[in-house]
Amino acid sequence: MSLNVGVLGHVDSGKTTLTKALADTASTASFDRHADRGGRYNTVDLGFSSLMVSARKLTLVDCPGHAGLIKAVLAASNVFDMALVVVDASCGIQPQTAEHLLLCSIFCPSNVIIVLNKIDLVPENQINTIVKKLRKTLKSVGISENSQVYMNIWKSKTNERIC
Repeated sequence: MSLNVGVLGHVDSGKTTLTKALADTASTASFDRHADRGGRYNTVDLGFSSLMVSARKLTLVDCPGHAGLIKAVLAASNVFDMALVVVDASCGIQPQTAEHLLLCSIFCPSNVIIVLNKIDLVPENQINTIVKKLRKTLKSVGISENSQVYMNIWKSKTNERIC
């Protein structure tokens, strides 16, 4: 049995980087086709990768985070069994993060994992406050405030905030 896992979040939150790090089988479009934004490359297509976990195949659906591509995310979210929502710790919940959480609340509200990314860009003493705000937001959109929150273990490519 395979599971479809949406990888969601605001533009530049680190969705594609996370997907690349997790995948056993690399993606199609999202790794190959990007919109160049002055040295940053934004995913413009849905990307499909996979990995095996305990003899179960997980299909990672790397979704674009740009507002103009929300229709593609909406179409893809119909098949999500669960979601990884990537949140840039230095920016918090941004507009597309909020839209993606609303989609999760409709299609997979009991199966959402938050990945708090770029934690190296915020002071360590602020992490608990950020997580508390995340949990409050989850509850407000109908996702369990007890959803798992994982901190990334990778350093940001740059040491700058982009929000």
